[in-house]
Amino acid sequence: MRNGLCCYPKIVVTRSGRSPALLDGCRQYLGRAMEVAAKHALYDTPRHPYTQALLSAIPVPDPRVERAKTLQLLQGDLPSPINPPSGCVFRTRCPKAVAQCAQDIPALRQVDIQTQSACVFD
Repeated sequence: MRNGLCCYPKIVVTRSGRSPALLDGCRQYLGRAMEVAAKHALYDTPRHPYTQALLSAIPVPDPRVERAKTLQLLQGDLPSPINPPSGCVFRTRCPKAVAQCAQDIPALRQVDIQTQSACVFD
């Protein structure tokens, strides 16, 4: 639990400890938080590539919209949680990964008023 917010390895929306009316979401990958955002910010403007890929996989009930959308398929195998990759744990599957991602473990940084992201590009 971090800052009153429970994090799970899938998209979840949980009540924030800050305000009962504010709903937040946290995405984790191999046990590390990738993005923490208010609900609307998460769905309207996901910042982290992992969150973007997860949201692209959610089915849309309108068949025309579903056929027209682009899935962000992640390449590569899921790394071992026992021996995670150096730097950003998502880098081996990230479409934006650069050399810096292998060296630095990105901390959650405030990228706007409603979003924190752990990505070197934010």
